[in-house]
Amino acid sequence: MKILYISPENTVGTLTLWKKEHESRGNECRTVTFFASPKNFKEDICLELPFNFTMPGLAKLRNIFY
Repeated sequence: MKILYISPENTVGTLTLWKKEHESRGNECRTVTFFASPKNFKEDICLELPFNFTMPGLAKLRNIFY
């Protein structure tokens, strides 16, 4: 089975754990994140998109509008 997880960010390492579990069962698993994890979790495919609204400065800007 081929599995693709898409998430804005690997915030607590869950994507890494799921990937390892799927691969241990013989499945092919890839993860795509929009931004690199500030906690340096292993990234599979990271798009490094601009405007990461989880960063403190941009989070304040986001909260002004939402």
